[in-house]
Amino acid sequence: MANIFLNIPVLGVDGPGPSVAVNTAGKEKTFAVQGPYSGTITLEISNDGVNFVPLTTFSGGADQKRSVPFAAAEIRAFREGVLAVNPGTPVIDLGANDNGTQFVGLPTTPGNGTGPGIDVSALGTFNTVAVGGSFSGVVNIEISDDGVNWVPALPTFLSPSIYSRSFIAQFMRAVRSGVQPAAPGAPFVSVAATNDPASGGGSATDELVKITALDTTASFLQSKLAGGAGIATRVLNSGGDEDLEVSNTLTAQNASGGGVFSAAIGDLWLVDPTAGATTIELPAPSADFAGQQIVIKNITALGTPITIDAAANGGTLDSSPTFVISSGFVSITVVGTGIPGTDWSII
Repeated sequence: MANIFLNIPVLGVDGPGPSVAVNTAGKEKTFAVQGPYSGTITLEISNDGVNFVPLTTFSGGADQKRSVPFAAAEIRAFREGVLAVNPGTPVIDLGANDNGTQFVGLPTTPGNGTGPGIDVSALGTFNTVAVGGSFSGVVNIEISDDGVNWVPALPTFLSPSIYSRSFIAQFMRAVRSGVQPAAPGAPFVSVAATNDPASGGGSATDELVKITALDTTASFLQSKLAGGAGIATRVLNSGGDEDLEVSNTLTAQNASGGGVFSAAIGDLWLVDPTAGATTIELPAPSADFAGQQIVIKNITALGTPITIDAAANGGTLDSSPTFVISSGFVSITVVGTGIPGTDWSII
């Protein structure tokens, strides 16, 4: 394994510079930005040279160094807010190892639906999934080891963006939901993966943890940290310099045609009230729901009422029985408080 060094061209005005191939690079990458410069510089990545999504943004005009693990085919620098006077001439250099990257695309359906499972068994363990293009609704990425039983692999994509994770799977697929029939869009989903070598693990010291002094069993951190509803844990860079990520993984639900729907902890309700008023009933309050979230979004421009009903199951929402969304494209996040009398709160 050797190291490679690349320069990423930057324009002197607002706009994207030419892209640079990074398909021969591995996971670990370090950027060095030399100023001074005005405005911001967003590094964008792509796996097809057409659909670019943001990776990280530099601002402030001073020299900076930043390490960002990712896998991709190309990268470019996008400048915004460049001053006409003293725009600056930033220089961006990239350093990485030469482990190389593999690529695969995940087909998506024209509307709500599940794309075909794609064999990803030959890919590396570190995966960067990029969802680009213009689209309505959300995109979820699922993985499977048998092509029958599927589980979510990443947080929900609400807009063009990327997520990176370490995992091994036989198959991967893209699932669309909440798509607006009048403007479905067409998300472009691609996976870039690499296999950086793992550093040796284990040591002679005690590496186990306990929750409290009364805990009867010591174990590794991953097994002691339990994700609740809507909360997922995942080991990053398995076998190397590992991190344990805790993320909010919402489950997309669709509500259309009007009527009453029952929400659960960790739900993302995508409501289309075109056919009439809609009610989303919150679960019965519980102390176990403290800090847990439910998200409700009007996915249309209509102001048809969408009622968030806490009283239906004996609860309150900011000390009131209900809350009504009466504007288009509005979303609210409801959080359990665990406090009787103020069971749910809007943040």
